[in-house]
Amino acid sequence: SRLRSDGRGHARSSSDRERASPSHMDGHASREADDAVEFFSSDRDSKLVLFAHHRRVLDGLEHCLRDARVGYIRIDGSTPPVHRVALIRRFRVETRTRVALISITAAGLGIDLSCAMNAVFAEL
Repeated sequence: SRLRSDGRGHARSSSDRERASPSHMDGHASREADDAVEFFSSDRDSKLVLFAHHRRVLDGLEHCLRDARVGYIRIDGSTPPVHRVALIRRFRVETRTRVALISITAAGLGIDLSCAMNAVFAEL
């Protein structure tokens, strides 16, 4: 198994990552979340958009971001339209808000995420 940093200075193997992943995420989505956390460990300035379709993938990604103490916003079908504008503004303006966790069906059109240097579609 391959060793990688867990973002807090601890080496973890791929088998450790699978055991530590939230139970509601499958292996692929869990690896996507771990890779996103590792991205933030190595690049302190970039912003990232994480797109997903399924709620359980969004929930799992959110869990990983929260555990890693990465600043993020989340927009999904339960986010009222009036709050979406404020969340997008926060993502664009606040330096500590580094991830936009976005439901592809709820926020796929008409939002400006151009401040992000990278985007990932994380799914099952």
